[in-house]
Amino acid sequence: MRKRPRQRRARESVEAILEATRQLLTEGPIESFSTDAIAERAGVSVGTLYQYFEDKADLVREVGERHVREVGALLASVAAPDASDGSLRRYAVALLEATAEGHARDRGLHATILGLGLTSSLRRTLERSEARARESLARVAEAQGAADPAMAAGLAYDLIERFAHKRLAEPGDTVPESVVERYADELARLLAGET
Repeated sequence: MRKRPRQRRARESVEAILEATRQLLTEGPIESFSTDAIAERAGVSVGTLYQYFEDKADLVREVGERHVREVGALLASVAAPDASDGSLRRYAVALLEATAEGHARDRGLHATILGLGLTSSLRRTLERSEARARESLARVAEAQGAADPAMAAGLAYDLIERFAHKRLAEPGDTVPESVVERYADELARLLAGET
């Protein structure tokens, strides 16, 4: 971001620009993604857009990083299970549902951003988010008595990623319950250290 907005109206303009960027990236096609189209959708001038953002790559980075933080916050909001009360399966279902919700919000955004290529800043944001998720999963696996919590967490994270990509590949807004159930069974098994 070129400069930070200080006044309420400027912050509203920046939010409108970012929302317009998100919408255009989500809707596609990428050919319609231009600063003129973003400014028009946001209801601001192209000059206002360039006051705050250097170029389209700056906008993609900002929208991508924001999305990664939002999905990370959703996953972090899922309370860790108590090792003694059998809630690991419920935790697995809640994690998968949060993953599905996070990916349903901006279904086309992932593919478009990946198609444009990751900036080093966005790649670092993704890496930090992945590291936090793996650490959280390792704590759960350790509490469940897994012999190798880091390995269990890595396998669990990979399973959640596969679920997310399956979610993105399927049409519609809901994941069939049978799919969630199969993934939840496997996720609970992995977090319990049953590899």
